[in-house]
Amino acid sequence: MKTDRVDTLGLLRVLLRLERGETEMTRVVCVPAPAIEDARRQTRERERLVNERTAHRNRIKRLLAAQGMTAVKVGARDWLHRLADARTGDGRTLDAALLAEIRREAERLALVERQIQEVEVAQRAALRADTALATRARKLKRLPARHRVTRHPLAAR
Repeated sequence: MKTDRVDTLGLLRVLLRLERGETEMTRVVCVPAPAIEDARRQTRERERLVNERTAHRNRIKRLLAAQGMTAVKVGARDWLHRLADARTGDGRTLDAALLAEIRREAERLALVERQIQEVEVAQRAALRADTALATRARKLKRLPARHRVTRHPLAAR
């Protein structure tokens, strides 16, 4: 039977082993400050949204590839409007149900892209703020990076 007494005894055993130097049993972790965790949350959300954007694009590309249409650039200007006149690999136009499915997927893609922009705006605003985190980020910004977004996650560490 599990009780608070059993839990307390178990925790005491773990603490005694840690005190004796047995580090394989447990590890001490540092809990980040709420401001740092909040900055990490923005970065994590952006990463999830970027992965979701990729999934939507790939889904649309797979739907089109199944019809023999591999030359469509998803996300290019007016790509969705051009699909109505586009021809499949065997010369047909896209079926109405398939075109409707692609349009719905494109709406989800557009929503994710707007959300990515909102998160990026919030990240830039946080970097402009006069905080210790922003100071660290500005120092990291001076380092060469492959993309402007790669420096922000480092500042939150």
